[in-house]
Amino acid sequence: KSGAHRGVSLLPQTAAHLPPSFSGVVQRLVEPVLVDGHATDVGVYVLVAGVAPLRVYIWDDVLLRTCLKRFPTSDLQFQDLERWVVEDYQPFHELPSVAGPAVEHLTNLELWEGVMGMRGLPEFMPQVRTYVEALFAAMEADLREHPQAHAAFFDL
Repeated sequence: KSGAHRGVSLLPQTAAHLPPSFSGVVQRLVEPVLVDGHATDVGVYVLVAGVAPLRVYIWDDVLLRTCLKRFPTSDLQFQDLERWVVEDYQPFHELPSVAGPAVEHLTNLELWEGVMGMRGLPEFMPQVRTYVEALFAAMEADLREHPQAHAAFFDL
């Protein structure tokens, strides 16, 4: 993704050290989960603060995005990107099964954990941390040996 994707920006003193084509690593882990019939995805922010030594930080909250329209139920409906590509999206907390007066004080991660917990699924962030640790452990030698190949990674 671009360094400015969805309004995410870097501090000016950090951006000055990055090439103009800066991009991040985006990897899709699973197909979107349907919540109230809408495709929903979860964005996890990870910062690589250094490669020697490797320093990786994972934010304790998530970005929840839900398609404006219900997920396709027929092949013809897949032509309508708003059914399965999360571009313009509705707030997750406004979905009928999530909405309520208590949700205004919850983080996105707490909302997600609540919805997934009702489905009997395990906690999300421990799985994310395990995956991110394994991903960067597998990449660590390459990050050190070929730093220019990973221009999106930088030292603060």
